[in-house]
Amino acid sequence: MHPRPFHPLRLLLLAALLLPAAFAQDAPWRLQLSHYAQRKSWELPPEKPLPPLTADMLEEAIEAAGTYLRNQQYPEGNFRYAYDFIADALEEKDNQVRQAGVLWSLCNLNRYRFTEETRRSALLGLDFFLRSQRGLPDAPLVVVTYKSETVVRTGTVALFCLALVDFLEGQERYLTEPQKQPFLLALENNLKFLQYQELENGSWREEYELNGVRLPEDIAPFSSYFDGECLLAYAKAALYYQARPALAPPIPLEARLRDALPKLLRKYTVECFEEGGDTDYTKGFYQWGAMACQQTALLLPQDQGIQKLTLEGALALSWWQIFGHKVESRSGNTGYAVEGLAATILAAERAGLQEEAEFLRQRTEPLLLRLMSWQVGGPLAAYNPLFRAWEGRIPPRAFGGITSTADSSFIRIDVVQHQLHAMLLALQVFFPESLP
Repeated sequence: MHPRPFHPLRLLLLAALLLPAAFAQDAPWRLQLSHYAQRKSWELPPEKPLPPLTADMLEEAIEAAGTYLRNQQYPEGNFRYAYDFIADALEEKDNQVRQAGVLWSLCNLNRYRFTEETRRSALLGLDFFLRSQRGLPDAPLVVVTYKSETVVRTGTVALFCLALVDFLEGQERYLTEPQKQPFLLALENNLKFLQYQELENGSWREEYELNGVRLPEDIAPFSSYFDGECLLAYAKAALYYQARPALAPPIPLEARLRDALPKLLRKYTVECFEEGGDTDYTKGFYQWGAMACQQTALLLPQDQGIQKLTLEGALALSWWQIFGHKVESRSGNTGYAVEGLAATILAAERAGLQEEAEFLRQRTEPLLLRLMSWQVGGPLAAYNPLFRAWEGRIPPRAFGGITSTADSSFIRIDVVQHQLHAMLLALQVFFPESLP
Protein backbone atom coordinates (compact mmCIF):
# COMPACT_ATOMS: atom_id res chain seq x y z
CA MET A 1 0.00 0.00 0.00
CA HIS A 2 1.47 3.30 -1.08
CA PRO A 3 1.60 6.19 1.42
CA ARG A 4 -0.80 9.12 0.83
CA PRO A 5 0.85 12.04 -1.01
CA PHE A 6 1.73 15.04 1.21
CA HIS A 7 -0.50 17.91 0.00
CA PRO A 8 1.26 21.32 -0.28
CA LEU A 9 -1.56 22.98 1.71
CA ARG A 10 -0.85 20.68 4.66
CA LEU A 11 2.80 21.72 4.39
CA LEU A 12 1.85 25.41 4.62
CA LEU A 13 -0.38 24.79 7.63
CA LEU A 14 2.38 22.87 9.37
CA ALA A 15 4.85 25.64 8.62
CA ALA A 16 2.48 28.21 10.10
CA LEU A 17 2.24 26.19 13.33
CA LEU A 18 6.01 26.02 13.55
CA LEU A 19 6.65 29.76 12.83
CA PRO A 20 8.66 31.43 15.58
CA ALA A 21 6.86 33.94 17.76
CA ALA A 22 9.06 36.76 16.50
CA PHE A 23 7.76 36.33 12.95
CA ALA A 24 4.17 36.26 14.16
CA GLN A 25 4.74 39.60 15.86
CA ASP A 26 5.91 41.07 12.56
CA ALA A 27 2.59 40.30 10.86
CA PRO A 28 1.27 43.91 11.08
CA TRP A 29 4.14 45.24 9.01
CA ARG A 30 3.40 42.61 6.39
CA LEU A 31 -0.16 43.89 6.20
CA GLN A 32 1.22 47.41 5.78
CA LEU A 33 3.55 46.22 3.06
CA SER A 34 0.61 44.66 1.25
CA HIS A 35 -1.18 47.99 1.51
CA TYR A 36 1.77 49.85 0.06
CA ALA A 37 2.10 47.29 -2.72
CA GLN A 38 -1.30 48.34 -4.09
CA ARG A 39 -1.14 51.04 -6.75
CA LYS A 40 -4.39 52.58 -5.51
CA SER A 41 -2.75 53.27 -2.14
CA TRP A 42 -0.41 55.71 -3.85
CA GLU A 43 -2.67 57.30 -6.44
CA LEU A 44 -4.55 60.43 -5.44
CA PRO A 45 -8.02 61.03 -6.86
CA PRO A 46 -7.88 62.96 -10.15
CA GLU A 47 -8.15 66.73 -10.04
CA LYS A 48 -11.41 68.39 -11.00
CA PRO A 49 -11.47 71.57 -13.11
CA LEU A 50 -11.81 74.68 -10.97
CA PRO A 51 -14.91 76.88 -11.28
CA PRO A 52 -14.84 80.59 -12.20
CA LEU A 53 -13.91 83.04 -9.44
CA THR A 54 -16.80 84.70 -7.56
CA ALA A 55 -17.01 87.38 -4.88
CA ASP A 56 -18.69 84.94 -2.47
CA MET A 57 -15.85 82.50 -2.98
CA LEU A 58 -13.24 85.15 -2.20
CA GLU A 59 -15.10 86.42 0.85
CA GLU A 60 -15.45 82.90 2.26
CA ALA A 61 -11.74 82.21 1.71
CA ILE A 62 -10.78 85.54 3.30
CA GLU A 63 -12.84 84.84 6.42
CA ALA A 64 -11.39 81.33 6.72
CA ALA A 65 -7.80 82.62 6.41
CA GLY A 66 -8.48 85.27 9.03
CA THR A 67 -9.87 82.58 11.33
CA TYR A 68 -6.74 80.50 10.89
CA LEU A 69 -4.43 83.39 11.77
CA ARG A 70 -6.48 84.35 14.82
CA ASN A 71 -6.43 80.74 16.02
CA GLN A 72 -2.63 80.66 15.80
CA GLN A 73 -2.19 83.63 18.13
CA TYR A 74 -0.60 83.07 21.51
CA PRO A 75 -2.07 84.83 24.57
CA GLU A 76 1.00 87.11 24.50
CA GLY A 77 0.09 88.37 20.99
CA ASN A 78 2.55 86.70 18.61
CA PHE A 79 1.77 83.66 16.45
CA ARG A 80 2.55 79.97 16.05
CA TYR A 81 4.87 79.62 13.10
CA ALA A 82 3.77 76.47 11.27
CA TYR A 83 1.54 73.40 11.48
CA ASP A 84 1.54 70.05 9.67
CA PHE A 85 -1.98 68.60 9.61
CA ILE A 86 -0.92 65.06 8.63
CA ALA A 87 1.68 64.82 11.38
CA ASP A 88 -0.60 66.90 13.65
CA ALA A 89 2.55 68.70 14.76
CA LEU A 90 3.41 72.34 15.39
CA GLU A 91 6.72 73.82 14.32
CA GLU A 92 7.94 76.33 16.87
CA LYS A 93 10.54 77.88 14.58
CA ASP A 94 10.22 81.66 14.68
CA ASN A 95 10.86 84.66 12.43
CA GLN A 96 10.35 88.24 13.57
CA VAL A 97 9.72 89.61 10.06
CA ARG A 98 6.99 87.06 9.36
CA GLN A 99 5.47 87.73 12.78
CA ALA A 100 5.16 91.42 11.90
CA GLY A 101 3.78 90.47 8.48
CA VAL A 102 0.96 88.45 10.05
CA LEU A 103 0.11 91.39 12.30
CA TRP A 104 -0.06 93.68 9.26
CA SER A 105 -2.33 91.18 7.49
CA LEU A 106 -4.75 91.13 10.43
CA CYS A 107 -4.75 94.94 10.67
CA ASN A 108 -5.39 95.11 6.93
CA LEU A 109 -8.22 92.58 7.27
CA ASN A 110 -9.65 94.58 10.17
CA ARG A 111 -9.59 97.72 8.04
CA TYR A 112 -11.53 96.25 5.12
CA ARG A 113 -13.53 93.39 6.67
CA PHE A 114 -14.04 94.46 10.28
CA THR A 115 -15.13 91.99 12.94
CA GLU A 116 -14.80 92.31 16.68
CA GLU A 117 -12.68 89.13 16.79
CA THR A 118 -10.22 90.54 14.23
CA ARG A 119 -9.98 93.85 16.09
CA ARG A 120 -9.17 92.06 19.35
CA SER A 121 -6.53 89.98 17.60
CA ALA A 122 -4.99 93.06 15.96
CA LEU A 123 -4.91 94.92 19.29
CA LEU A 124 -3.30 91.96 21.03
CA GLY A 125 -0.61 91.76 18.33
CA LEU A 126 0.04 95.50 18.37
CA ASP A 127 0.33 95.43 22.16
CA PHE A 128 2.86 92.58 21.91
CA PHE A 129 5.16 94.73 19.76
CA LEU A 130 4.47 97.98 21.60
CA ARG A 131 5.56 96.38 24.88
CA SER A 132 8.89 95.41 23.35
CA GLN A 133 10.01 98.86 22.16
CA ARG A 134 13.56 99.78 23.10
CA GLY A 135 15.81 102.81 22.82
CA LEU A 136 18.88 102.73 20.60
CA PRO A 137 22.28 103.00 22.29
CA ASP A 138 23.73 105.31 19.61
CA ALA A 139 20.76 107.55 18.70
CA PRO A 140 17.80 109.17 20.50
CA LEU A 141 15.35 106.78 18.85
CA VAL A 142 12.91 104.08 19.94
CA VAL A 143 12.15 100.98 17.87
CA VAL A 144 10.15 97.77 18.19
CA THR A 145 12.10 94.60 18.90
CA TYR A 146 11.08 90.95 18.97
CA LYS A 147 11.23 89.03 22.24
CA SER A 148 14.79 89.08 23.57
CA GLU A 149 16.45 89.26 20.14
CA THR A 150 19.22 91.86 19.95
CA VAL A 151 19.03 92.24 16.16
CA VAL A 152 16.27 94.44 14.74
CA ARG A 153 15.40 93.46 11.18
CA THR A 154 14.47 96.53 9.13
CA GLY A 155 11.69 94.60 7.40
CA THR A 156 10.12 93.90 10.80
CA VAL A 157 9.89 97.63 11.49
CA ALA A 158 8.51 98.43 8.02
CA LEU A 159 5.77 95.81 8.39
CA PHE A 160 4.94 97.06 11.87
CA CYS A 161 4.52 100.57 10.42
CA LEU A 162 2.16 99.14 7.78
CA ALA A 163 0.18 97.44 10.55
CA LEU A 164 -0.12 100.72 12.47
CA VAL A 165 -1.28 102.66 9.40
CA ASP A 166 -3.96 100.11 8.51
CA PHE A 167 -5.12 99.81 12.11
CA LEU A 168 -5.46 103.58 12.44
CA GLU A 169 -7.20 103.82 9.06
CA GLY A 170 -9.73 101.23 10.11
CA GLN A 171 -10.28 102.15 13.74
CA GLU A 172 -9.55 105.83 14.32
CA ARG A 173 -13.21 106.84 14.05
CA TYR A 174 -13.86 104.64 17.07
CA LEU A 175 -10.85 105.85 19.07
CA THR A 176 -10.61 108.94 21.22
CA GLU A 177 -7.59 111.21 20.80
CA PRO A 178 -5.89 109.80 23.93
CA GLN A 179 -6.52 106.26 22.67
CA LYS A 180 -4.91 107.07 19.30
CA GLN A 181 -1.77 108.59 20.76
CA PRO A 182 0.18 105.38 21.55
CA PHE A 183 -0.30 104.18 17.97
CA LEU A 184 0.58 107.54 16.43
CA LEU A 185 3.66 107.83 18.64
CA ALA A 186 4.77 104.31 17.70
CA LEU A 187 4.31 105.12 14.01
CA GLU A 188 6.39 108.28 14.43
CA ASN A 189 9.16 106.48 16.33
CA ASN A 190 9.44 103.58 13.94
CA LEU A 191 9.36 105.74 10.82
CA LYS A 192 12.25 107.71 12.34
CA PHE A 193 14.11 104.44 12.84
CA LEU A 194 13.57 103.56 9.18
CA GLN A 195 14.97 106.96 8.25
CA TYR A 196 18.02 106.16 10.41
CA GLN A 197 18.48 102.99 8.32
CA GLU A 198 18.36 104.78 4.95
CA LEU A 199 21.32 104.47 2.58
CA GLU A 200 22.23 107.01 -0.10
CA ASN A 201 21.92 104.39 -2.86
CA GLY A 202 18.17 104.15 -2.20
CA SER A 203 18.30 101.01 -0.06
CA TRP A 204 17.89 100.58 3.68
CA ARG A 205 20.31 98.83 6.03
CA GLU A 206 19.19 95.23 6.42
CA GLU A 207 19.34 95.19 10.21
CA TYR A 208 20.41 96.99 13.35
CA GLU A 209 22.41 95.29 16.10
CA LEU A 210 21.42 96.65 19.49
CA ASN A 211 24.68 95.36 21.00
CA GLY A 212 26.90 95.64 17.95
CA VAL A 213 28.86 97.97 15.71
CA ARG A 214 27.18 100.04 13.00
CA LEU A 215 28.90 99.26 9.70
CA PRO A 216 29.97 102.06 7.32
CA GLU A 217 27.44 102.81 4.62
CA ASP A 218 29.54 101.46 1.74
CA ILE A 219 29.63 97.93 3.22
CA ALA A 220 26.30 97.88 5.06
CA PRO A 221 24.23 94.88 3.84
CA PHE A 222 20.77 95.44 2.39
CA SER A 223 17.82 93.21 1.49
CA SER A 224 15.71 93.47 -1.66
CA TYR A 225 12.72 92.28 0.40
CA PHE A 226 13.22 94.97 3.02
CA ASP A 227 13.83 97.68 0.41
CA GLY A 228 10.41 96.94 -1.08
CA GLU A 229 8.74 96.74 2.34
CA CYS A 230 10.22 100.09 3.37
CA LEU A 231 9.09 101.75 0.14
CA LEU A 232 5.56 100.47 0.68
CA ALA A 233 5.57 101.58 4.33
CA TYR A 234 6.70 105.08 3.31
CA ALA A 235 4.05 105.32 0.56
CA LYS A 236 1.19 104.11 2.79
CA ALA A 237 2.29 106.33 5.69
CA ALA A 238 2.60 109.33 3.36
CA LEU A 239 -0.96 108.76 2.11
CA TYR A 240 -2.16 108.52 5.72
CA TYR A 241 -0.59 111.86 6.68
CA GLN A 242 -1.63 113.49 3.39
CA ALA A 243 -5.28 112.80 4.22
CA ARG A 244 -4.85 114.36 7.68
CA PRO A 245 -3.36 117.84 7.31
CA ALA A 246 -3.47 118.34 11.08
CA LEU A 247 -0.82 115.62 11.44
CA ALA A 248 2.72 116.40 10.30
CA PRO A 249 4.78 113.50 8.90
CA PRO A 250 7.67 112.81 11.29
CA ILE A 251 10.14 112.39 8.38
CA PRO A 252 10.20 113.61 4.74
CA LEU A 253 8.39 110.59 3.32
CA GLU A 254 7.58 112.10 -0.07
CA ALA A 255 11.13 113.30 -0.66
CA ARG A 256 12.56 109.88 0.16
CA LEU A 257 10.12 108.18 -2.23
CA ARG A 258 11.10 110.53 -5.03
CA ASP A 259 14.77 109.77 -4.41
CA ALA A 260 14.68 106.05 -3.60
CA LEU A 261 12.02 104.71 -5.95
CA PRO A 262 13.88 105.36 -9.24
CA LYS A 263 17.15 104.05 -7.74
CA LEU A 264 15.54 100.83 -6.56
CA LEU A 265 13.54 100.26 -9.74
CA ARG A 266 16.77 100.57 -11.71
CA LYS A 267 18.58 98.24 -9.31
CA TYR A 268 15.90 95.53 -9.20
CA THR A 269 14.64 95.62 -12.79
CA VAL A 270 17.04 96.95 -15.45
CA GLU A 271 20.28 95.92 -13.72
CA CYS A 272 18.89 92.51 -12.74
CA PHE A 273 17.46 91.83 -16.19
CA GLU A 274 20.73 92.59 -18.00
CA GLU A 275 23.32 89.90 -18.67
CA GLY A 276 25.05 89.02 -15.42
CA GLY A 277 22.17 90.38 -13.32
CA ASP A 278 20.61 88.40 -10.50
CA THR A 279 16.81 88.13 -10.67
CA ASP A 280 16.71 86.60 -7.20
CA TYR A 281 16.86 90.23 -6.09
CA THR A 282 13.91 90.99 -8.37
CA LYS A 283 11.91 88.19 -6.77
CA GLY A 284 12.51 89.60 -3.27
CA PHE A 285 11.55 93.11 -4.33
CA TYR A 286 8.70 92.08 -6.62
CA GLN A 287 5.35 92.38 -4.86
CA TRP A 288 6.50 95.05 -2.44
CA GLY A 289 7.87 97.15 -5.29
CA ALA A 290 4.74 96.75 -7.40
CA MET A 291 2.50 97.70 -4.47
CA ALA A 292 4.77 100.65 -3.61
CA CYS A 293 4.55 101.88 -7.22
CA GLN A 294 0.76 101.71 -7.17
CA GLN A 295 0.50 103.53 -3.84
CA THR A 296 3.06 106.21 -4.78
CA ALA A 297 1.06 106.98 -7.91
CA LEU A 298 -1.97 107.64 -5.69
CA LEU A 299 0.15 109.88 -3.44
CA LEU A 300 1.45 112.12 -6.25
CA PRO A 301 -1.30 112.24 -8.90
CA GLN A 302 -0.14 115.54 -10.44
CA ASP A 303 3.47 114.50 -10.99
CA GLN A 304 3.56 113.09 -14.51
CA GLY A 305 7.14 111.88 -14.12
CA ILE A 306 6.18 109.82 -11.07
CA GLN A 307 3.05 108.56 -12.80
CA LYS A 308 5.10 107.27 -15.74
CA LEU A 309 7.86 105.84 -13.55
CA THR A 310 5.53 103.96 -11.21
CA LEU A 311 3.39 102.54 -14.02
CA GLU A 312 6.40 101.35 -15.99
CA GLY A 313 8.00 99.96 -12.83
CA ALA A 314 4.93 97.93 -11.86
CA LEU A 315 4.45 96.63 -15.42
CA ALA A 316 8.11 95.67 -15.87
CA LEU A 317 8.06 93.77 -12.59
CA SER A 318 4.86 91.90 -13.49
CA TRP A 319 5.92 91.03 -17.04
CA TRP A 320 9.09 89.56 -15.51
CA GLN A 321 6.98 87.61 -13.00
CA ILE A 322 4.89 86.07 -15.79
CA PHE A 323 7.39 85.64 -18.63
CA GLY A 324 10.76 85.64 -16.86
CA HIS A 325 10.04 83.94 -13.55
CA LYS A 326 7.24 81.85 -15.14
CA VAL A 327 5.14 82.06 -12.01
CA GLU A 328 2.31 79.99 -13.48
CA SER A 329 4.56 76.92 -13.66
CA ARG A 330 5.85 77.23 -10.08
CA SER A 331 4.84 74.40 -7.74
CA GLY A 332 5.19 76.36 -4.49
CA ASN A 333 2.69 78.81 -3.06
CA THR A 334 2.77 82.02 -5.09
CA GLY A 335 0.36 84.20 -3.13
CA TYR A 336 3.08 86.84 -3.02
CA ALA A 337 2.98 87.04 -6.83
CA VAL A 338 -0.79 87.62 -6.83
CA GLU A 339 -0.24 90.61 -4.52
CA GLY A 340 2.05 92.23 -7.08
CA LEU A 341 -0.10 91.28 -10.06
CA ALA A 342 -3.23 92.69 -8.41
CA ALA A 343 -1.45 95.96 -7.59
CA THR A 344 -0.25 96.21 -11.20
CA ILE A 345 -3.77 95.62 -12.52
CA LEU A 346 -5.03 98.50 -10.36
CA ALA A 347 -2.19 100.71 -11.63
CA ALA A 348 -2.88 99.81 -15.28
CA GLU A 349 -6.62 100.43 -14.92
CA ARG A 350 -6.00 103.82 -13.32
CA ALA A 351 -3.73 104.74 -16.26
CA GLY A 352 -6.37 103.64 -18.77
CA LEU A 353 -4.37 100.65 -20.04
CA GLN A 354 -7.35 98.34 -20.33
CA GLU A 355 -5.67 95.83 -22.64
CA GLU A 356 -2.77 95.31 -20.22
CA ALA A 357 -5.12 95.18 -17.25
CA GLU A 358 -7.30 92.56 -18.93
CA PHE A 359 -4.31 90.43 -19.90
CA LEU A 360 -3.07 90.51 -16.31
CA ARG A 361 -6.54 89.65 -15.00
CA GLN A 362 -6.71 86.62 -17.28
CA ARG A 363 -3.36 85.35 -15.96
CA THR A 364 -4.06 86.20 -12.31
CA GLU A 365 -7.49 84.58 -11.89
CA PRO A 366 -6.45 80.95 -12.60
CA LEU A 367 -3.32 81.42 -10.50
CA LEU A 368 -5.39 82.62 -7.56
CA LEU A 369 -8.03 79.90 -8.00
CA ARG A 370 -5.33 77.22 -7.88
CA LEU A 371 -3.93 78.68 -4.66
CA MET A 372 -7.41 78.91 -3.12
CA SER A 373 -7.80 75.15 -3.64
CA TRP A 374 -4.88 74.72 -1.22
CA GLN A 375 -6.91 76.16 1.69
CA VAL A 376 -8.13 73.68 4.29
CA GLY A 377 -11.90 74.03 4.62
CA GLY A 378 -11.96 76.79 2.01
CA PRO A 379 -14.53 77.16 -0.77
CA LEU A 380 -12.38 75.13 -3.20
CA ALA A 381 -11.08 72.46 -0.81
CA ALA A 382 -13.13 69.78 -2.59
CA TYR A 383 -10.97 70.31 -5.68
CA ASN A 384 -7.76 69.38 -3.86
CA PRO A 385 -6.90 65.65 -4.24
CA LEU A 386 -4.87 65.59 -1.01
CA PHE A 387 -7.73 67.08 1.01
CA ARG A 388 -10.16 64.59 -0.51
CA ALA A 389 -7.84 61.73 0.37
CA TRP A 390 -7.70 62.98 3.97
CA GLU A 391 -11.38 63.91 4.23
CA GLY A 392 -12.63 63.60 7.80
CA ARG A 393 -9.14 63.22 9.21
CA ILE A 394 -7.75 66.76 9.03
CA PRO A 395 -7.69 68.27 12.56
CA PRO A 396 -10.03 71.26 13.04
CA ARG A 397 -7.11 73.49 14.06
CA ALA A 398 -6.00 73.48 10.40
CA PHE A 399 -9.22 75.17 9.22
CA GLY A 400 -8.52 78.16 7.00
CA GLY A 401 -4.82 77.38 6.70
CA ILE A 402 -3.17 77.44 3.27
CA THR A 403 -0.56 74.86 2.40
CA SER A 404 2.87 75.42 0.88
CA THR A 405 2.16 73.24 -2.18
CA ALA A 406 -0.83 71.40 -3.64
CA ASP A 407 0.29 68.05 -2.21
CA SER A 408 1.64 69.34 1.11
CA SER A 409 0.10 69.26 4.58
CA PHE A 410 2.46 71.98 5.85
CA ILE A 411 0.89 75.36 6.72
CA ARG A 412 3.12 78.37 7.42
CA ILE A 413 1.77 81.65 8.78
CA ASP A 414 3.54 83.82 6.20
CA VAL A 415 2.01 81.79 3.35
CA VAL A 416 -1.44 82.39 4.84
CA GLN A 417 -0.63 86.06 5.40
CA HIS A 418 0.44 86.69 1.79
CA GLN A 419 -2.54 84.87 0.32
CA LEU A 420 -4.98 86.62 2.63
CA HIS A 421 -3.67 90.00 1.52
CA ALA A 422 -3.68 88.83 -2.12
CA MET A 423 -7.36 87.86 -1.83
CA LEU A 424 -8.25 91.23 -0.31
CA LEU A 425 -6.55 92.93 -3.26
CA ALA A 426 -8.33 90.54 -5.64
CA LEU A 427 -11.69 91.79 -4.34
CA GLN A 428 -10.67 95.30 -5.44
CA VAL A 429 -9.56 94.00 -8.85
CA PHE A 430 -12.35 91.58 -9.73
CA PHE A 431 -15.31 92.68 -7.58
CA PRO A 432 -14.89 96.32 -6.52
CA GLU A 433 -18.64 96.60 -5.96
CA SER A 434 -18.34 94.14 -3.03
CA LEU A 435 -16.05 96.44 -1.01
CA PRO A 436 -17.59 98.27 1.96
